[in-house]
Amino acid sequence: MTSGDRIKPAKPGSYTLRITAMDRHGRLATTTLRFLVERAISWSGYTWYVRHPGWGGPGPNHWSDSTGSVRVSGSDLLLSIVQDRAGRWMSAEIDNARHLGYGTYRWVVASDLSSDDPNQVLGMFTVAGTGPLADEIDIEHSQWGNPLASNGSAAVWQDASVHANQSNTFTFSSHPPYVNQFTWSPGRASFLITDATGALLLNWTAVSGVPKPTDEVPVVNLWRFHGVAPSSGATVRLSSFTWTPLATTSR
Repeated sequence: MTSGDRIKPAKPGSYTLRITAMDRHGRLATTTLRFLVERAISWSGYTWYVRHPGWGGPGPNHWSDSTGSVRVSGSDLLLSIVQDRAGRWMSAEIDNARHLGYGTYRWVVASDLSSDDPNQVLGMFTVAGTGPLADEIDIEHSQWGNPLASNGSAAVWQDASVHANQSNTFTFSSHPPYVNQFTWSPGRASFLITDATGALLLNWTAVSGVPKPTDEVPVVNLWRFHGVAPSSGATVRLSSFTWTPLATTSR
């Protein structure tokens, strides 16, 4: 390999690249680079990166990038909680390749969310990179381990490290598909969630601690609260994702 050559890994995974170079005195030096190639899928007109396998939060959980965990069927996205060969339950996540900023984010979920396992979590949200300022705006389906709790929640997280947030709860009906959306504008995050009958499941606006755009991207994940193992696998089908920018606000 010479300078300017392109490296194209055969498949997603973790790679180690050792580079040996010679200076003008003929001395050799070797540098080791480690890099990750994520699996990418195309869904709803966007490129999404599938979270790499490993152990980590939220949950924490084991995560998988297999086609059994994340796949596109026709125009639908399917996220599944499945067991790997070692018998471990694997969660799934996809991250959009683009930062989008202010606008309306809408996910349509085709699966019935009225009677799921209380430890199952479906998240649809925007989140920034690393650091204490999460810049996170969430719609989540879960009862957080309590079968008597509401099974839906919406939240705005300005600083997750100290649990600074505004949140509200609602109940997913037994009438899918559900339209889950929020409109993010300066100082406001307005949530609107409806079902197939047109019933209004949530209409709520957060006006305190709403983050400003940084490097956040849309994310969808399916995971287990506290990593609690399910009695069986599960699959959630999402029909679409759309983003509409604010007409009068620059991103």
